[in-house]
Formats: sequence, C-alpha cells, structure tokens
Amino acid sequence: MLLRGTGDGRFAAVDMEKSRLAIDGQVRHMELLRRAGGGRLIVVARNDAKVQILRPLHAR
Repeated sequence: MLLRGTGDGRFAAVDMEKSRLAIDGQVRHMELLRRAGGGRLIVVARNDAKVQILRPLHAR
C-alpha cells in the first residue's frame, strides 16, 4: 500500500492501480529525484535489503 502525505501531517492510501507501483518487502523511505537534463528516478530504501532505484515509465 502506498501512503501519500496530504500536507497536513496525515496520509491517504493510493490504490495500486492508480500508482502502478509494486515493491516487495517493507519500504522505509522513498525519494523522488530529478535528473539533470530531465527525467526522474525513485529511490527506495527497504528493511534488510539493498537500495532500489526505479525509473518511472510515465512521469506526471
């Protein structure tokens, strides 16, 4: 389940069909990075696992 911050200290669940994001394991932190020259990367930190770097297919 993806939880997105609402801006007021709370979180709202984002449906998997909408986020199109599936990551195995217990995710501790995610960060969106903007690449020089355009494009984005998602860095995922998980418990007891290597850091995972994802490239979104369709960034909005």
